[in-house]
Amino acid sequence: MGLANIRVVVPGTIFYEAFHMLVWYGLFIFTSVWLSFATLKNKFLLSFVVLIIFISILNIIISPSYFAREKHDQHAELITNYGRIMQVGEVIRALSKPGDTLFLDGSDDLIYWQAKLPSPYKYVWYTSSMPAFKKYTDARLEMFHDNPPTFYREYGSCPKKTDVAENYRLPDFIANQYVRLYNFNKPSCLFVRKDELQYISKLQWQKAAESLYTLPENEKN
Repeated sequence: MGLANIRVVVPGTIFYEAFHMLVWYGLFIFTSVWLSFATLKNKFLLSFVVLIIFISILNIIISPSYFAREKHDQHAELITNYGRIMQVGEVIRALSKPGDTLFLDGSDDLIYWQAKLPSPYKYVWYTSSMPAFKKYTDARLEMFHDNPPTFYREYGSCPKKTDVAENYRLPDFIANQYVRLYNFNKPSCLFVRKDELQYISKLQWQKAAESLYTLPENEKN
């Protein structure tokens, strides 16, 4: 039982906690089979064990918390879990042109898929524990020196610069070459290289504005 590392999980739990139920199911099946063989010579006891198993399974299925009985709004769940990723990805796709690149600092890698842009970073992703290793941080700085991305997204929820680790924000030597876009009239985590602004049309900015992203007032012509 100790090696099984069982955890208390509400029956019928779905999504991120559901896998903890596998241990319980495994122990339940193992115990049921073992008891069945152990009581094979005692038909009364065997019948009793089978009845208990049947009642247990039936109780799970008819329980109001059984996951198959839960009703979910798939659209609401999509927007709740992936709305921000889809929003940023669509903005980048609206503003981009063939040949543009994107680099995401440390998180939300699905934006690459939504934006349909490649990464100029040597190892493509820069996520998880990669910022803790010199090999990956050196490659990141090399990218900014030799092939800076057209679009850049700062790490996480984009706190103040002083609160963001050095390996999760624009390096100081290139920060002035990017302009930060605004979302809901507030600074966002998304940046565009300034020399690329001349290639973004008014129509493209209108498309980005539909997703509530705009240039700061001091950068507008």
